[in-house]
Amino acid sequence: TRTVILKRLASSPKDFWDLAARTRVEQFGDIPTHRGDSNALANARQRIDEEIQASVQATCSMRYRRNLLAPIAILPLEILGHIFEFLVLCEHPSRFTLGWTRVTHVCKLWRDTALNNPILWRDILSFGWQSVDVFVQRAKSVPVVIHSVVTPRPRYSQNPQSLPDVELVSSHLDHLAELKLRGHPSALGTVVQTLTSTAPKLSLLELVACASEYPVRIESGTCYDLPHNLFNGD
Repeated sequence: TRTVILKRLASSPKDFWDLAARTRVEQFGDIPTHRGDSNALANARQRIDEEIQASVQATCSMRYRRNLLAPIAILPLEILGHIFEFLVLCEHPSRFTLGWTRVTHVCKLWRDTALNNPILWRDILSFGWQSVDVFVQRAKSVPVVIHSVVTPRPRYSQNPQSLPDVELVSSHLDHLAELKLRGHPSALGTVVQTLTSTAPKLSLLELVACASEYPVRIESGTCYDLPHNLFNGD
């Protein structure tokens, strides 16, 4: 009976959703008055949260359809993807801004377009270890280029393998097309000494020693030796 009524009210969005909401709310009955029953309260909250989440999903579906009426939505997805590729060249993400990745926060169509275009995610400016993993995952089978500034961190000196820079590079060697590292020689040396796994897709290794960002002085002749088993000798 309620289904029939809902269909009859379909021409009035407000009446439809008001009745739909009342129909769902009525199933909960009265709010538990015995506040000492923690299990009952937890179950009631969970059921209500599930209803709220379902209503949010319904709203998102409506917004998605509305966004499809925007003029830009008539662009073929291939062209939209190419536009994003140009944006990648112009606006790099950093610790302080999303850069080009903000297109994934505009609407579902833009987000899906970006996520389904692995080439967008291949150029990685290291600004957070978690973000690097996300970029590599979204690049899928496309070899990636990692730019990273490595810093000397004395608290890691007892265990060089715990350096975030080391973990970052060593965990993605098999997925690298280019690796560009910049930083203090001591930090670079620590990272380079760990590059002993095979990197079958690597075509460029760039190491730039500098101290412009740190209040230290690089002594003349400061250097480090590349390990004999660099990239497993390949």
